[in-house]
Formats: sequence, structure tokens, C-alpha cells
Amino acid sequence: MEDRRPASARGAARGAARQPNEERVRPLSARLAGHGVEPPELGLAEVLASACRDQNGLPGEFKCPEAAVLRLAPGGRLRPCRSVSCCWRWAACELLDECLAAAKGAAEMRKVLEEELGDSILEKLLGLEAEHQALQRRLQELRQELQREQSCRRSLEDQLVQMQKQVDEAELRALRSAQLAERSQAAQERAEDAARELAEELERQAKNSPEELRRRTAEAEAEVVRVRAECEKTVEKHQSEMLHERELKTTYYLKVKELEAMENLIAKKHAKQRRLKKLKT
Repeated sequence: MEDRRPASARGAARGAARQPNEERVRPLSARLAGHGVEPPELGLAEVLASACRDQNGLPGEFKCPEAAVLRLAPGGRLRPCRSVSCCWRWAACELLDECLAAAKGAAEMRKVLEEELGDSILEKLLGLEAEHQALQRRLQELRQELQREQSCRRSLEDQLVQMQKQVDEAELRALRSAQLAERSQAAQERAEDAARELAEELERQAKNSPEELRRRTAEAEAEVVRVRAECEKTVEKHQSEMLHERELKTTYYLKVKELEAMENLIAKKHAKQRRLKKLKT
């Protein structure tokens, strides 16, 4: 009996029949992305699904499922529903054939994907896992190193604070020593003034009593010598203390500079590590 289906429906049926063979010979890019081949014509399942969704792109005779089945069914399949040649029986068989063809095509496509991409994807996954583990180990090492450097930095900061306190104390002692030296110098100047006054007084009284004047002069000279000796001892003591404080201050200043240099080196090292980390990422 003559096939009354339109050319598009007949092409869809033939395309569904030969689709598995064509899928095997098409390249992988065409099989996966649909490039390089003509899209297959609509099958019965797609026509019925499109008719149920009431898509505007279909012709008018395909917008109703019943009309679509009657339109696509061959002439010998338009008998009543109880007949063996019922169009709905034919539609059910066609749908089963299309489902089997689609399942077979999906299985072949899955097989192609596993053959073409399975090994490379697995190798890439293993490589990424190894790289991830290496990065995790490197991250742990960097964290431990950072913790050690932070601990060292805190220790250096504590030492710097202690040395700064010692420097402040040394400066305070040096200031006190300078004040004591100034007071000693003032006392020495007062003693010298008193000695000059005594000498002048002795000169004034030299004419009255030579023996008394000589005695008082000897006492005054002895007192002047004693006061001068004490002043010299005090000055020497303060000078030695000032020299000691100056040496301590110089030592603390050099230690502070050394700590600052170490801190700068640590900061440069951290900056270099951050730059290297940015370059790696």
C-alpha cells in the first residue's frame, strides 16, 4: 500500500533507522557537539512532544497529537482502533523503535566518550590530586615557617623593648650624672671663691699678727687642699660614671641598630616570599 506520510516523516523514520550506523562513522567532535553533520529530521516522539507543548514552529496539521499521528501514519495503518492496523498501534511501535534507537545511540555515545576521554580525564584527575597534595604540603610548610618567623619576630620585639628600656634608664642615669657633675662644678667654684676670699682676708690681716696669720693661712691652705682634693675626686668619679654611661648608651644603640637591621631583613624575606607566591599562583 502506498505510504501517505509526508516526505519529512518518511525521512525521520529512515533517519531513526540508520542513525546508529552513522553515529559510529562520524567524528568525535560531530558526535559530541553536532558539528559537521546535518541535524536529523523530527521523529514521531519529537512531533508528539512538540504538539503537546503547543509550539508555534510546527505546521498546523502537527499541532494536535491525534492529527499528528493520523498525518504521519501510513495508509495501511488508518484502520479503527480495534484493528491490528490501528494508527495508535503503529504509533506505539514507532515510539518503541525510536526509544530503542535513542537508547542504543546513547550507549554508543557513552562508549565513545569513555574510549576517547576516559584515560586522559583519569590521568588529569590523578595529576591534579598529586598537585593538590603537593600544594597542601607546601602550604603546611609555609605556615610552619611563618609561625617560626612570627615567634622569632615576637622574641626580637621583646628584646627590642627590653633594650629600649635599658637605653632609657641609661639616658636617665647619664642625665643624673651630668646634673651631679654640674653641682660638683658649682661646689668647686664656690670653694675656689671661698679660698680667694680667705686669701684676701689673710693678706689684710698679715700686718696685725704674723704668727696667727701664718697659722690661719696654713689652716686655710690645708682646707683648700682638702676641698680641692674632694672636688677632684668627685669630678673624676662623675667623669668615670659619664664615660661608663656613654659606653652603655653606645652599646645599646648598636644593639638597637642591629635588631632593626635584622627586622628589615626578615621583612624583605617575607616580601620576597609573597612575590614568589604571587608569581607561582
